[in-house]
Amino acid sequence: MTYGDYNIQIKLSTSNFFDPEAVQYFVSINNGNWTLIEGINWILYNLPAGNYSAALKARLPNGEITEIYHFTIEVALPFWRTWWFYLLIISILVLCAYFYTQYKVRKIEKEKQKIEAENQILEQKVQERTREIAEQKKIIEEKNTEIMDSLRYSERIQQAMLPKEQEINSIFENNCFVLYMPRDVVSGDFYWIHEKDNQLLIAAGDCTGHGVPGALMSMIGISLLNRIRDNGIVEPSKILSALHKEIHESLKQGSDSQVLDGMDIAIVLYEPHLGKITFASAMRPIYLIRDNQIIVYKGDKKGIGGRDPERYFSSHEIFLEDCYIFYLFSDVYADQFDINGQKYQLGRFRNKLLAIHQEPLASQKQILKNEIINWMGNAEQVDYIMVIGIKYKK
Repeated sequence: MTYGDYNIQIKLSTSNFFDPEAVQYFVSINNGNWTLIEGINWILYNLPAGNYSAALKARLPNGEITEIYHFTIEVALPFWRTWWFYLLIISILVLCAYFYTQYKVRKIEKEKQKIEAENQILEQKVQERTREIAEQKKIIEEKNTEIMDSLRYSERIQQAMLPKEQEINSIFENNCFVLYMPRDVVSGDFYWIHEKDNQLLIAAGDCTGHGVPGALMSMIGISLLNRIRDNGIVEPSKILSALHKEIHESLKQGSDSQVLDGMDIAIVLYEPHLGKITFASAMRPIYLIRDNQIIVYKGDKKGIGGRDPERYFSSHEIFLEDCYIFYLFSDVYADQFDINGQKYQLGRFRNKLLAIHQEPLASQKQILKNEIINWMGNAEQVDYIMVIGIKYKK
């Protein structure tokens, strides 16, 4: 019978006509124990799927056992437990897995194509940008080359305006050194030396601005100093006043001017035949070492250049003894930072000068150069460095 026909009713009877109700019936399923059946109706229900062998026998009132009657019952499997249903489910799952895989593969392929298309567009943009950068780099390199060529040419012009070391040694008979360390190709610091009639004029100037602006100011300063000296002015205080007036007029530094550039400068008139120097300064001191002591001569606290049409400066005369030595310098040596951000400081600079002032001047120059280079280490040079030392010899 098919799955679902769970209830089976078997009506039992015998050929014992004397007393049928006294007959007892027994059943055995799958060779199991014999079970007494109550009454003459045997009901089977909720049988699981499978094959069953059944045996029936009866005991008559006189105790006689009848012949055993054998029969089989087959309950068919439900369709969801049949092999063909399993095969169908497996086939459906395989097909679902196949179609899902194909769907994912197509989706991945589309995404891949989309990414490849986007990558191709990006690659084209990168190539275009790379070409643009290469072209811009080429233009910048060409411009940089032009600028550097111009700066080097300007450097040659500026260097041509500065006294040469051989010239300085000849003028001062090797009793002078100039330590000059520009930060850039061209410098805003300058030194100027003029000799005439046993009178030596020495100037150390520190112009406003760095690089090209500072170099332009330095060349203006050198040119104006030459013109002022050619006009017969030799007293340092008057030279500074004339220099201020010339810069004020040249740069048109009126009350409404935005160009207020200028310089700090110290000038010394050195007359070795008289054993005397005359000193005037705009914002820069000079150091004199005598008897192992350093004396600081401070300049006037006003610079060269600005809106004032005229400025006047004080003058100081200093008489020298044998081996007295004096120094002019820019402020950068003492202001130079080390890698820890610490300044060299004027006190350390003065102590260094005291420690080396008896050394030959060429040695002093090298010692000062090595000292500041070692102090800087990997730190950037903040500005131009200049130190001039002159020793008086009778």
